[in-house]
Formats: sequence, structure tokens, C-alpha cells
Amino acid sequence: PFILAAQTPVNLGEINSSPEEGSNPNSFFALPNEIVVFLADEDGNGSFDLFSTDGTPTGTFKLKETTESGFEPFSTQILSTVGSRVLFTVSGLNGIEVWATDGTPQNTIRLAETNIAADSN
Repeated sequence: PFILAAQTPVNLGEINSSPEEGSNPNSFFALPNEIVVFLADEDGNGSFDLFSTDGTPTGTFKLKETTESGFEPFSTQILSTVGSRVLFTVSGLNGIEVWATDGTPQNTIRLAETNIAADSN
């Protein structure tokens, strides 16, 4: 992704280095702490992850691996900002998880999980 600083575009680095696929960054949300969070396709499979940037190449990174609890995501969607946080969902085989972030890895947390695939028997 690129960011404009004083009318000069700055390359913040390659999120998806595949020459055939781009990272397709989208859904940019600016937070009061001067961090911008956005969605990008890291591996070209169409599954978007949440990234953060402070406008520098070293300050641009994936916020958190949302599969660490065994939750395989199909999609990530940013919902809204609430105060100094962004709320987003990660949906997968086991349901939908609601997460919140302030743009830092340590404060990117899962708030709730809705298991829509639960056996009703």
C-alpha cells in the first residue's frame, strides 16, 4: 500500500509479493492515535487480514493472526469505529468472531464468538 505524505507517495512495503496477485488494500480507518487500520490479502487467496500502519514501512504490519485459536477464517470485515477502537469480524467454518483493536498487536483482542455451525441435535 501507498500513503500520501506532503503530496509524495511512499511505498510502505509489500504485503503480498506475488507478481500475479496484489494485496488489494481496502477499508481504511484512521484512529485517534495516528494509526490507520485496513484490510489486505496477504497470500493471494482472497482472504483479507487486518493490517496497521503508522505511515512508515517499518510501522506497517499484520495486526494479529486470527487463526491462533484454531479458527480458520473465510473473511474479515471491518464494522465500525467506537472511540479509539475499530470493531471487526472474522468469519469461518465455526461461526463469526467479533474483535476489537486500537491498531496495536497487544490490544487486538477477540471479544466474542458466535458458533453458527453448532449441531442442533
